[in-house]
Amino acid sequence: MYIWPGALTSDRNHPKTIKRNFVSVLGASFIASKVMTIFLNWHDTSTKTVFQYINLHTYQSDWDLFLYCVLYPLLHVMILFIGPIINDCGLFIQTYLVAFKSNPVTFSIQLILLQLKQLTQIVLIRNLVVAPLTEEFIFRGIMLSVLTPFWSKGTSALVSSFLFGLMHAHHFFRTLLLYGKLNRDDAFKTIFQCIYTTLFGLYASMAYLRSEQKRNAAIGSSVNFATAAVTHLNDGVAQTYLNQRKLDSEAKQLVANIDQFSRSINQWVTLMNNFNDSLKQLGDVENWAKCIENDMNEVSSILEYVYKSYNQTGTENET
Repeated sequence: MYIWPGALTSDRNHPKTIKRNFVSVLGASFIASKVMTIFLNWHDTSTKTVFQYINLHTYQSDWDLFLYCVLYPLLHVMILFIGPIINDCGLFIQTYLVAFKSNPVTFSIQLILLQLKQLTQIVLIRNLVVAPLTEEFIFRGIMLSVLTPFWSKGTSALVSSFLFGLMHAHHFFRTLLLYGKLNRDDAFKTIFQCIYTTLFGLYASMAYLRSEQKRNAAIGSSVNFATAAVTHLNDGVAQTYLNQRKLDSEAKQLVANIDQFSRSINQWVTLMNNFNDSLKQLGDVENWAKCIENDMNEVSSILEYVYKSYNQTGTENET
């Protein structure tokens, strides 16, 4: 899956990436089938073809085929995943009811449809068809066909399951190559996923060895992927609800900020008006002072004129 250019940095759910992975896993399945045929014929352990390993004519009727290859494995997987199924149902009910009651206007059926659109058709094909079939074809059908002629069924199932679980660690190595450092949470999730897939692979291997059918294991894997898809859908709806609440909170905060800004603008306008009034008052005082100065100059001129007239009259009287 990582032989394509830019495969490390591309989104795994992008349609282009999914189509590339389809080509990769189908090519790997074809190569693995040829390697198995060459290996088994070389050791004279089998003369069957790849299609003969599918073993379509083992059961006497179609009802037996459906019963042992579809219904029983499906019930077994449901019992195996009874905990996650109940948890997902509870999370589904809690998420939708609480979100709808708290905000029935914005949280409507359109929100659910928006999350359903995230599970596009090609993603469903990958999760429910291509991934289960190719995984079971390689790790159960081909690998067990190669191992069982030489080892016991228990050992073959254990080795195949261990390699199946180890295969799911590629996400961890992808993160390590991208960021160049180890993350404790990512390491814990990877270890948990490897253990979980190993146990599921052990169950699928024993189911395959018991019936020598790939389809029952593939159906189990499909249920596994479907459970993961439901979990992704619930998480997406819950995250969308939280985002909606965050947007509502930010909108209220924005309205409060706008109101505060409007009040500040009004205060500035009032301050500028007061300042203009003060300037006008200062201008009036200046004009008043000039008027007083002019009046004083006129009074001084009159007094000076009177004084000169008085002196001139006194001089004439003496003469």
